[in-house]
This record gives sequence, structure tokens and C-alpha cells, in this order.
Amino acid sequence: MSKRFLVAWIIIFLAWMVGSFLVHAVLLNEDYMQLPNLFRPEADAERYFPLMILAHAILAGALVWIYAQGVRAKPWLAQGVRFVAALYREPERA
Repeated sequence: MSKRFLVAWIIIFLAWMVGSFLVHAVLLNEDYMQLPNLFRPEADAERYFPLMILAHAILAGALVWIYAQGVRAKPWLAQGVRFVAALYREPERA
């Protein structure tokens, strides 16, 4: 594992956690409070928080690894678009 890979992994993980916090704890919190039967109680959710961190870390590493497999010496924006398109591409049918 290269230093560059590790740095990218950490950056993606932090961006993902910050983004999740902003969306779920700040922007959607009021909406979530209106649906008490749909979500876990806060104490129960806190018990699972370490697992959420682990899941985000694994997914961030996986995304960095997948992107690194297809990276070329070409403009980065086109590669990023190609990566996102590959994530949402429908599987080929036999």
C-alpha cells in the first residue's frame, strides 16, 4: 500500500463522514425526528456508531482501490466521470 493510496483513503473517509454528518445530522435531522418509529432510538444508534465508522472506512478504501485500478496518465476529471459511470453502469446480461 503506497503513501498516496493511504492519503487518498483517509481523505475520502473524512469527506464521507463529514458529508454524512452534514446531510443526516444537520439537514435531515428535523425530518428524522418526525418519524420516531422508523429509526433506532439515539442510545441504540450510538451503540452501533463504531460499526458505522468501520463500514465507512472499508467502503472508502474500496472506492480508492477501485479508482486506482483504472487510473491513467490522463486528465483527472475524465477519469472521475468514468469512475462514477462505472459505479452506476448496469451489468451486462448474457
